[in-house]
Amino acid sequence: MLTKLDDRTRQWLIPDDHHEIVTLVSDALGEWGSYNGTITEMAAQKLEFSVSFDHDLTAVGSEANKAVSDLKALFGAQGTIFNRAADSQLTCLLANLYLEYKRNPRRLVGLSQHHGKAIPEQYNPSGVTTKTLVRLKDALLANEYVFFFKGHHARGKTSRQSKSPKIVADPNLIAFLENECGWTLSTIRYHRKAETIRMRSKKDTNKKRTLVSYTDTPDVEAQRIVLEQYNAFMTEQDIQIPTPFGFMRDVFMTRRTFTDESWQLGGRLFGGGFQQLSKEERKRITINGEPVVELDIKSCHATMAFAHVGIDWYAHSDEDLYSRLERDNWPRDVVKKAFNIMMNAKSPKAAIGSLNYEQARSGFLMDSGMVPFQRWSNDLVQSIQDAYPELEDVFYAELGNHFMNKEGNICMAIVEWGGQEQLPVLTIHDSFICPAVGTARVIDQIGKLFSQLVDSSCVIR
Repeated sequence: MLTKLDDRTRQWLIPDDHHEIVTLVSDALGEWGSYNGTITEMAAQKLEFSVSFDHDLTAVGSEANKAVSDLKALFGAQGTIFNRAADSQLTCLLANLYLEYKRNPRRLVGLSQHHGKAIPEQYNPSGVTTKTLVRLKDALLANEYVFFFKGHHARGKTSRQSKSPKIVADPNLIAFLENECGWTLSTIRYHRKAETIRMRSKKDTNKKRTLVSYTDTPDVEAQRIVLEQYNAFMTEQDIQIPTPFGFMRDVFMTRRTFTDESWQLGGRLFGGGFQQLSKEERKRITINGEPVVELDIKSCHATMAFAHVGIDWYAHSDEDLYSRLERDNWPRDVVKKAFNIMMNAKSPKAAIGSLNYEQARSGFLMDSGMVPFQRWSNDLVQSIQDAYPELEDVFYAELGNHFMNKEGNICMAIVEWGGQEQLPVLTIHDSFICPAVGTARVIDQIGKLFSQLVDSSCVIR
């Protein structure tokens, strides 16, 4: 992997001091240490630290115009000419690079170079095309304004085997935008034509979903209005999130994404740098200068799973939903991960495969104090089936997206209520972040909505 990178890019990915540390550790471990293996794994982990390219981002004002004008003049002097149609596309690319750098300068941005289906116009207000985006990337790269990692497309294989190309701003680009063009976070905007309701396709032959067009319904239009009102309300709030540079006012637009071309599947709410933070980092968020509290619906999808078969778990028990395997020494977090995989999988074989993949990717067993043993995933799946006979019709029924839909409906109701109550609430799937002074009101509202929309009680912590 690293041998294919130029020295500048390799140095950004794995700085010299990291090489020195790995060398010391490998020498200390002797025959148990692997310098090349450790470096390769470190590089792979850093390349996974990324976000998708946001076609809705743009930049405004004379600062944005100057950046585009100056860069086009530079590229033109070097023999690369861009027409006016490229202006909005360059603005979109620069907005992605700048915003993500300010959030975290080590986080990459996905940049597809695969000439597949065009993104539907409703999700692409700046008219970004792959051809122009690649040319713009090449021009920025030639001037050492970005770092670029090619990735690879595993045609006909699982999506896990494909790695998308990624890009990240060089500090020189940020210096140019800020010092020569006057960029600040207030330069960044979401396009006025950005679509807040999004639909993804069913998986294609490469096991991937793409954005697809849809026909509006009265319910979709009503949801769009709710999100437009929520986004307008939240734009007026001062949401401060921690970054490696200190704190910054978050720039975000909440959108709802459905899947498999169905309004009953998926439907989670996405948007905002706050969603990319760890739980510990989220504790440091402030809203209008006030400290926040994060409220979680405990065992949300598992509670929905029991409700799906007519059982209101917490109405009859205060036992933790994932505790039935404690006697078999399976840690709670391991059971939770497997439980949710089994609800989404098509078969026991698929669930076992997903567990093995997750262990290889993240080492979650070791994180919970376990060491993998022969056929551990088979044993875990069988143990969960035996421990939860009530959920025979839930496991392997691919109900995860149905539960995400209910979860999204709760979030939509919360953000609508929060706007009406003038109480800013941030959503992260089954978690809600609000000013500490509003804790009791938000807990009460979540409980009411969960009961109404899931027909079950829940525990909020």
